[in-house]
Amino acid sequence: MSNKSKNRTKQAQKPNAPLKAIQACAGASPAASSLNPAFDQVAGRRPSLKLERNDAMKTMNHLTMSTGQNRVSPRSEVQQDSMKILTPWMLNALADGKPTPLPYPLGEKGFHAHLSVDAGALFCTLFGSKTLPLLTFGVAIDEAQSNVLWGRMCKEDGVGKGLTKPAAPLCAVTLHTGFTTCLDVDMWFWAGDFEQCVAWAFIEKMK
Repeated sequence: MSNKSKNRTKQAQKPNAPLKAIQACAGASPAASSLNPAFDQVAGRRPSLKLERNDAMKTMNHLTMSTGQNRVSPRSEVQQDSMKILTPWMLNALADGKPTPLPYPLGEKGFHAHLSVDAGALFCTLFGSKTLPLLTFGVAIDEAQSNVLWGRMCKEDGVGKGLTKPAAPLCAVTLHTGFTTCLDVDMWFWAGDFEQCVAWAFIEKMK
């Protein structure tokens, strides 16, 4: 389980559990996490302000604006099987322009997401039902997009006060009230991986 998931669910005092949902979407073995053991070595590492778009396919800043926690997310953490599932799902959701069920089995449990693009940046809101927003994350490939992303999320979600915007490429997340009240507590554990996988799918499709 990722440090991001641990930190988000610390108050729940739930024992550590493997991240199975995203793996199930891609048909991966439950024993094979989409986050490799190197995660602990990079978690909490300060991002390089000199990170340029040429390096975008190697690492990404993954910031939870609601908590101020940031980590460097290597592309190598995401399994290709997950990308094969989530890339077409992402494109279909953007084309539909309406809440779209997540890939099986998450969609059958009621999880939907609404995706849109604003000034080149991706925005995705995850719902536990069609009316219960759980979290919103934005993905920016370059600094121009990240400025749009940062301004919109700070304004709409009321977060980011006191935070310094990390360098692009960036996945920035805000947690809504529904995140902590959602009865499906497994979501607390796979949500971070979902954000990461969709972010990398967008970066690689739009580069």
